[in-house]
Amino acid sequence: MDALSTALTKNRAVSNQSLDLDFIYGSIESDKSFSVLDGQQRLTTLFLLHWFLAVKNNCTSEFRKHFTLNNKSRFSYKTRPSSAEFFDALTSDANFEDKFHQSERSNKLKISELISDCKWFFSSWKLDPTVQACLHMLDAIEQKFSSVETNLYQRLTETEISYITFQYLELQSFGLTDELYIKMNARGKSLTSFEHFKAKLEQTIKSYSSDWPIYQLDIKGFDDAPVDGYRYFIHKIDTDWADLFWPYRNIATKDNTDKDNTYDDELMNFIRLIILYQYLLDNNITSNDFNKEDLSSLLRTGSKLLPTTISQYDKLKCLNQAFIKKLINWLDIL
Repeated sequence: MDALSTALTKNRAVSNQSLDLDFIYGSIESDKSFSVLDGQQRLTTLFLLHWFLAVKNNCTSEFRKHFTLNNKSRFSYKTRPSSAEFFDALTSDANFEDKFHQSERSNKLKISELISDCKWFFSSWKLDPTVQACLHMLDAIEQKFSSVETNLYQRLTETEISYITFQYLELQSFGLTDELYIKMNARGKSLTSFEHFKAKLEQTIKSYSSDWPIYQLDIKGFDDAPVDGYRYFIHKIDTDWADLFWPYRNIATKDNTDKDNTYDDELMNFIRLIILYQYLLDNNITSNDFNKEDLSSLLRTGSKLLPTTISQYDKLKCLNQAFIKKLINWLDIL
């Protein structure tokens, strides 16, 4: 909760870094709904945070436009009908906003007590572990955000500047099964900064809609059939290009105690350096321009590479399909 609060209340002029909540795994069902396999608690927390800030900042009408359909919550639990009924009732109460502000002025009830006191709240829901967990979470959210005067709901729903993000992996798209995911998740290791960076970069590449050059993968199942740049990139970066950087693993580590026996830092540094070179060329930047504000987002003092995020690269217009084509070509040449 502290991390969410810091992400939403910090000065973006000082730090442009968003809070990343790691990977969300799941699949798209036949009815177009997203079924979550891992990330349920994080998504529930985010949903409750949206609802609370909408209530606090008088944005419940806007909230219902996005988060309800036919007077039912678009966020729901299939395994417990009582939980689904609770979310439907919670998001449909048009009068709760006024009740909350009245209670806020009198400082009488916690938000969980205020919800439990509503006419639509069934006493049997108190036996539902999901509902009880949601009420406890809402109390924690209220305690952390009740004194903040800024309209954080607008910040939370801002699309141009993301304050809070997560990585999305659709299991069906990658041919993964629940069983395989469980094995993946059981490794017990946190994702490296490179894995986060690569996932966002691949997501960006996937979004490009213009034509790609003809790429071919010499692997079983493709039979020399052409593939697009996205499919080519996600395969090569884990195979041939990985082999290219493998001999140089640990070179970018600080000392012998920091060796992780991976090439992650080395490959990420290479990509960042190529982005920087292209940025200098595209903007006709010389050594006299190294104090420019935009360039400070890419370089630290002493001309050292800054671990810039994908969103910052996008803001500086460093990433586009033409650049990715060049990057693929350079890596293949190497």
